Amino acid sequence: MGSMASAAGGNEGPDPREIELYLEEILALTQLGEDYTEFMVNKIRVLRDVKPELGPRAMKAFRNGNFNKMEQDLTGFYVIFEEFFMVENVRKAIRIDEPISDGLTTSMVDDVFFVLQSCCRRATSTASINSVIAVLGGATSLLSNEYQEALQWRMREPNLGAKLFLGGVGVQKTGEEIATALNNIDISSEYVLKLRHEIEELCVELQQLHHL
Repeated sequence: MGSMASAAGGNEGPDPREIELYLEEILALTQLGEDYTEFMVNKIRVLRDVKPELGPRAMKAFRNGNFNKMEQDLTGFYVIFEEFFMVENVRKAIRIDEPISDGLTTSMVDDVFFVLQSCCRRATSTASINSVIAVLGGATSLLSNEYQEALQWRMREPNLGAKLFLGGVGVQKTGEEIATALNNIDISSEYVLKLRHEIEELCVELQQLHHL
């Protein structure tokens, strides 16, 4: 899947490029939080070996403490930013969609799936099941609504079939447009399956981490 060109937003609302910087910072913080949590859990296990009666109390205090609450808040902010980034960039890819020179599809196909792939990978990197579920839900909604509508738009253009079969100056161009529209749908179906397979593999890895 190709890389999307610079995805700046309009004049309204935050620039998605700036949001991506915040996302990377939040991701770095969540990973540090995971490292600290692992460190504390190991310390509590050592304490449990020395004084078994203190282990459960210490673990409960840590799990219910301010640090974990701050981690949950950070995860909530991450989901908000990620969903905004994903929606804005997918909409931009659809809005600036154009034919690709010597390509079988238009630009939005690679662009949209590059964005979704990046967001889903980042979500699994948080090691938060809630984050993964939220981002996957957003990606599914975009694919089944706005992206599907964009794919079908040219296929529903009035008199498209008549333009093709009645001939005329524009018949070659019309035929190419139909072929490209069909290719968009075909390649998108392949990308959906690839994305699903990758997400399943990432979720298995996430599940294994939670069982360590």
